[in-house]
Amino acid sequence: MDSDGNRPDRAERAEWGFRAACARAVAASVLDLAPADLETTTRGVARAALARQIAMYLAHVSFEMSLAKVADAFGRDRSTVAHACHRIEDLREEPRFDSWLDGLEEALRAIHDLRRRGKAGGALKGSVI
Repeated sequence: MDSDGNRPDRAERAEWGFRAACARAVAASVLDLAPADLETTTRGVARAALARQIAMYLAHVSFEMSLAKVADAFGRDRSTVAHACHRIEDLREEPRFDSWLDGLEEALRAIHDLRRRGKAGGALKGSVI
């Protein structure tokens, strides 16, 4: 349910899922993990848990998803997502990590922008792709 108590429609939930999958793929890739490693229902190994926390943070910040939407898209509780975001914010106090995360945020925003423009203008209609 959204903040107004309405159930999201299928298209909206699919969009959240796409955004979460993008964040998951980027976080897994830069940490040399498979996206599936981030989808476990348990914490898993520390590296996968950190990657999952980064992915949840990126979905929240880069895609401006609410904590509840991120939780739904990742199959976690809202409190788990809040904890992940707080942990990543704490890690951002280290300048190199902060700069690295800025790059990931920028990359995800670019993906989102390209997807939005492609949907709006039919960017691939009549193309060779």
